[in-house]
Amino acid sequence: MTKKLSLAITLMAASASAFAQSYDLPKNIQDGNILHCFNWTLTDIRNELPAIAEAGFGAVQISPIQGNANANAEWYYAYLPYDFAIRTGGIGNKASLTQLCTEADKYGIKIVVDVVANHVNGSSSYRATKWNDTKYWHSATFRSINYGDRNSITHDNLGDYPDMNSENTEVQQAVVAYINELAGCGVKGIRWDAAKHISLPSENCGFWSAVTANNLWHYGEILDSPGGSNAQALMKEYTDYISVTDNSYANAVRSQIRSGQAAISIGSLTQQGIAPNKLVYWAESHDTFANQGGETKQISQAVIDRTWALMACRQGATALYLSRPSNTGYNDIKIGVKGSTGFTAAHIAAVNRLRNVMGDTPEYISSADGVTCITRAGGGACIVVANGSSRAVNVPNGASYVPAGTYKDEVSGNVFTVTAGSISGTVGASGIAVIYDESVINAPRIDFEPGATSFSTPSLEVRATLVNATSGTITVNGGSPITVSSQETVLNIGADEPYGPIRVQWTAKSDTEMRSGYIEYTKIDPDARPADMPDEFYILGEVNTLTWDPAKGVAMTAAGSKFTADVKIKGYFSFAKKLGSAGDWNSFNASGNRYGFSSDATAALGQKVYFEQLNDPKAMSVTGITSTKTYTVTVDWNDKSVMVTEPSGVENIVADNDAPVEYFTLQGIPVSEPGSGLYIRRQGSQVSKVYIR
Repeated sequence: MTKKLSLAITLMAASASAFAQSYDLPKNIQDGNILHCFNWTLTDIRNELPAIAEAGFGAVQISPIQGNANANAEWYYAYLPYDFAIRTGGIGNKASLTQLCTEADKYGIKIVVDVVANHVNGSSSYRATKWNDTKYWHSATFRSINYGDRNSITHDNLGDYPDMNSENTEVQQAVVAYINELAGCGVKGIRWDAAKHISLPSENCGFWSAVTANNLWHYGEILDSPGGSNAQALMKEYTDYISVTDNSYANAVRSQIRSGQAAISIGSLTQQGIAPNKLVYWAESHDTFANQGGETKQISQAVIDRTWALMACRQGATALYLSRPSNTGYNDIKIGVKGSTGFTAAHIAAVNRLRNVMGDTPEYISSADGVTCITRAGGGACIVVANGSSRAVNVPNGASYVPAGTYKDEVSGNVFTVTAGSISGTVGASGIAVIYDESVINAPRIDFEPGATSFSTPSLEVRATLVNATSGTITVNGGSPITVSSQETVLNIGADEPYGPIRVQWTAKSDTEMRSGYIEYTKIDPDARPADMPDEFYILGEVNTLTWDPAKGVAMTAAGSKFTADVKIKGYFSFAKKLGSAGDWNSFNASGNRYGFSSDATAALGQKVYFEQLNDPKAMSVTGITSTKTYTVTVDWNDKSVMVTEPSGVENIVADNDAPVEYFTLQGIPVSEPGSGLYIRRQGSQVSKVYIR
């Protein structure tokens, strides 16, 4: 930190671009992390820009500046805007916003403005006269939102104030004019409050296509789900225009960190197919802290920091860090009052630096003994001890992404030793360690996506990309060299290889240096039993005649790497490796035996969804099924997936007792000479499920 600060001072007289480069902040907002200066005045933010740049934040988010938010007013008045225009208020005015943006540019920091476009103030005295005309509202009759109805989410009232008719072109153009006004001040990004309450083009609304037709970066607050029967498709449509928040992921990771458990969730929206570079994470938001009953206001900053660290070093996503207000009371948190400067802590800066230097390189998440380790291809890792203690750790070097050697922890200064398979050292008092080697990061290399992993398919598609290199070659298990071009090279590995490790060796050259290395994949027998697969597994919830109870579940049949069960599906369900005591959910949730999802999952027949080990997980449902029919639920332990398929087709077979033995696939297709695998066996009137080795 001292070395970096002295460098900044010597460059004060240099050009703005050179000055910005001294902090090595990302060029794009999505490629770094965001400091949320909640309620701060624009002058206070401007004064803290050197510290913000030192802490490695590429962007700063400010509170809404649309009126009704005077100094020392309660914070929530900023979210009851007067108009879609900049108005002088408790955090500043148009001139101070322009000054902030100009100064921030010198450091390479981008300013993001929180914009409220879904509604205006509920009092006619506190909104612009134009917006008193009810033709600009969805309804002059105030109706509470039914969150089970998508139309209600987008057309009814989020409180006792007018829900703007976002389909109206005059409303759209007023918001467009405001965004252009902000851009004219030098603003680089927009945060859209209550984004899920504004309809999409597929819902006959042109709002999002209109307001994002500019060069700004946009993200929207979409909590839990956009609602509707096609929520997953709607969320994907939002990402055609804006990045989106994944608060369910935050809730899951925070819960695990608070309970001292390693957190290995990849994120609920990631599991739904949302690209990482369209995601915004947080450990807490202004709502979770400031709202009545806010779930994070009584959680320590240290727990929040450890939670944030696991999100802020991820590939593709950006993570928001809240500057906490000094007060916690709903009415005691005031506009224009500067919040915490805890963001200057060494562990925050180290995580930001890792995120900034690693760019979009692949990641790998692993854990051991209450410790989570996220490795990034090319030479970096973030290690978090869930309970925050200073302790010696030995964690997996996921995908062998960090080259073997010794590294200094950028937080504590402790030495870490890295081998191809492990990272060991002592994590300091913050519970967070960060290691990376800039010489490795800047050296020529080949990045692989996915990174080192196991696969049970006949082959695996791997994409190889040159980084800091002009040429490169690859060999697979010592075979003939494959040239990697300047474009992405795609290869399929494993088709002609036996089960076991597959070593992919690489050589990359730049104009001045050549480096070599390797990455290992493992081709596994899909019918082999994984070492960590439990002996028992149960379906919990609304299947067969069951209801939700820790003591009740349908036992699944284990065969090879899979558990299966044939059940009637009446509603939602999840899983457990052991059952609990009747009605005792608290003990059951604390047992570590539950499996499910960080947010409610919905699957179609034949569609895989991926589960996690969680305390109090969410459940899944299946679309397009009939509650009176029997379906096969298959859990594959190799990739922690679950899939529901059509009935086997042999469940109602009636056979002659003298009939010979017959075999069928689980889909009811006859097999004359069954090989290794799971089958339906029929002999006479006896029908059973068997596994043949």
